[in-house]
Amino acid sequence: GAAARLRRRRCLGGTQVHPADLDGALQLTALLAKSAGSETRLPFSIGEASLGVPRGGLWPVATRTAADAQCVWLLGEQPSSAGTVRLGDFETKALTAPGPVASKSGAKVRSWRYACAWPSVRCDLQDTPPDVKLLVLDDLGGLLTSSLPTSAEHAETSPEPLEGNWKAVVLAAGASLVTEQLDVLHRLLSALQELRHPGCTPPSTPRSRNSAPNPFIAAGASSLHEPAPSDGMPIPLWVCTLGVQPILLSEPNVRCTHSAAWGLSRACRREGVLSLHCLDLDATADSLSLAARVVLQPSIQPAEGSVRGLRVGPSLENEMVLRRDNLHVARLVSPFELDRVPARLTIARKGAITGLRLEPQGEFESELLSSEVEVEVRAVGLNFRDVLIVLGALPERFMAELGSDCAGTVQAAGSSVRHILRRTPCFGLASGCLAAYARTDARMQVAKPAALSFEGATTLISTWCTVHVGFERISLRGRRRLLLHAAAGGVGLTALEYAQWLCAPALCTAGAPHKHRLLRRQGVALMASSRDAAASTLGAQRYLCGLRLHAVLNSLSADFISAACALLGERGRFEEIGKRGIWSQGRAGAIRHVAYDVRDMSAEAPMNPEWFQRSVLRVLAQRASAEVVHSLPVYEFDIVHRVQDAFRFLANGKNTGKVVLRMSCAHVAPALQLGFGALRSRLDASAGAAAAAIDLDRLADALSLLDRLCRQFVREALKGLDPTTVVKWHHKLLLQWCAGARDGGEGQVDGAAVERAHAGVAPEVALASRCGPHLRAALQGTTAYQELLFPGGSMDAVLPVYQDAVVANFYNGVVLAAVEAVVAGLEDGRQLCVLEVGAGTGGTAAMVLPALQNACAQYLFTDVSEVFLLQAQQRFA
Repeated sequence: GAAARLRRRRCLGGTQVHPADLDGALQLTALLAKSAGSETRLPFSIGEASLGVPRGGLWPVATRTAADAQCVWLLGEQPSSAGTVRLGDFETKALTAPGPVASKSGAKVRSWRYACAWPSVRCDLQDTPPDVKLLVLDDLGGLLTSSLPTSAEHAETSPEPLEGNWKAVVLAAGASLVTEQLDVLHRLLSALQELRHPGCTPPSTPRSRNSAPNPFIAAGASSLHEPAPSDGMPIPLWVCTLGVQPILLSEPNVRCTHSAAWGLSRACRREGVLSLHCLDLDATADSLSLAARVVLQPSIQPAEGSVRGLRVGPSLENEMVLRRDNLHVARLVSPFELDRVPARLTIARKGAITGLRLEPQGEFESELLSSEVEVEVRAVGLNFRDVLIVLGALPERFMAELGSDCAGTVQAAGSSVRHILRRTPCFGLASGCLAAYARTDARMQVAKPAALSFEGATTLISTWCTVHVGFERISLRGRRRLLLHAAAGGVGLTALEYAQWLCAPALCTAGAPHKHRLLRRQGVALMASSRDAAASTLGAQRYLCGLRLHAVLNSLSADFISAACALLGERGRFEEIGKRGIWSQGRAGAIRHVAYDVRDMSAEAPMNPEWFQRSVLRVLAQRASAEVVHSLPVYEFDIVHRVQDAFRFLANGKNTGKVVLRMSCAHVAPALQLGFGALRSRLDASAGAAAAAIDLDRLADALSLLDRLCRQFVREALKGLDPTTVVKWHHKLLLQWCAGARDGGEGQVDGAAVERAHAGVAPEVALASRCGPHLRAALQGTTAYQELLFPGGSMDAVLPVYQDAVVANFYNGVVLAAVEAVVAGLEDGRQLCVLEVGAGTGGTAAMVLPALQNACAQYLFTDVSEVFLLQAQQRFA
């Protein structure tokens, strides 16, 4: 425990226990901390509190109750239950921050999650009539009043506020103490409250005769409402400071004297006491002139909006900084924007996933060799070996740098490299590729097929290459029985597809039930458990019915190895791809009837890169182009924000496929620097030109005829229809049709007449003519409406409606104009990440994708229907 004595305090500032005394008692817990004394610890939580009123001299006492929890007492000279303050289970947390690291440009950067930036914004300020009245308190030596374009009353010359219709009230924190200014502000608000609600005054704050004004005196106005002039609108209350809030880290001459005024204003706004606006300025004439206009505005609403880079509407600001004639507002940003700064993943300490750190990547120490390529990494496929490296659980002979399977774009190529050129999309092996840029032997990379995305390509490098080499060495072919352990993993799914392609029956093992369900969907009939070796062996023996296996592809350890060897026949082949708990060469040599071979492609490929490129990577690329090989299910994680989540997900064994880290490289812009005003003008011009090219009168007539044609089909479907034959899920639709199917005496119309009115509605006419005659059958459930819209699963019937029809073409053209405006405003070298929500048949995507051909890093096509997603994958991927 620890104890101390506090100095007797003359003024309690209107409180029974002064906050500074409580703070002193809590600071005593620093003596009990077990950690290093150089770290900064912040209050985190208090389990329970009992607040009494101690008298006389105060004695704080602190005792430790847990590793990071203490109990704090504040006792008086005569301790009693009513005169004791007790704070139980008080916890503190260490504020840890990595030291400054050097970026590629040499600048020192700290990897905080967020920081506050003060960008300059544009704001249209209203002109103020010269007859409005402004009340200024402590006026920066008269600088502000002299800059005002209107009449102002200075509180130093008139301490008691006069009656009148005030436009605004300004507390200018000049050379005097903040406590004195708050005392003036308190008297001012009291007078204004008396004017608004006569007879209602805020509670007075007791104070000793010789004590100084207290900064908490403004809290005595907690019973006040917003003071208002005669028109009922709240009076803006401004707190002006001079050089308190820096807008740049390197800004000189920052004063902290009046920073408490900003903190008090934020507390008042958060508690709903008063709406105090903060304004920090410099002493330049431009700043003072702009400040004089700002304080007379009813509100400040910059057009840029409250989200930096997404200008969807004006924002209401209550904190501003003026530097010369520029207005700055606060925005949350990422100070260490790894989307822009090349970064690499490092291991600060092994043994825990929390030891992973992302830091800026510096320049390479040596020149690029003639046989090497430098790859701008776009995606990296994680292997379980990477998890073991981080945890320090991998045998020393398998240790390597983090990351090996990568896909990206060739940034630079050595003089002797011929098979891939600069800017060529590529994929392959690169040791230590969890970085923005990686260098490797050019023979370890090949050109990426267009059929594979960057993420999809990384799912096949280690998995397919391991399976391909393993199956070649065990001479796997049709009717040879194969045991696949952990078949729901990356290597397992790839091996299963390969074995099915070879018509080789496979007995698969998996753990969780959802993994068994996945294997059943893949057509696997023979399955066993990968949780227990005995259960797995019994299940395999039952399926084999006395037969023996020809080969085993294993990634499990311990008893699974010996049990699988027992199931192999004479001259059986055991391919081991595991890294922990595997057999030694001596133990494997003792098994005479089985050939035990350990496979590690990350070690074999660098030893023979010519063979790896010719016999493995090129074969993979050719088969992927022919769509014989398909990428695995992908679990994508962003390396900047979710790198630890990716490693934990892989370590927990929840994945049924491949975990891929998506690299946020410099080609992806974190925000669009495009004003919505300019975009709206361009859209208006584009929409006007498109509308002018359409004969709107003829189009209106054609749409009216199309409506008549559809209602005509509805009436024909309802004639003589027995309501009891309509399926239940169409009852609501039937009711709506019956309500709107009255015959208005209109003549018959056919599709040809509609098309003659306007040729642009031909796709809608074709779809209506196809579905209309079958409406009765669809209502009765004898014909599937899905088959009418998508015959045989094809979108040929509906795609023209969303892509070629005049209405769809108009709106797709407007979207295209917006996309072209965004692309035209991109900086050199920047690319977009595009998300289309509800893409459906892909009509809009087909129009937009050509405009994004050289400016899009990723296009995410989304829809609730799996059919649309599969169609889009075949059409666009």
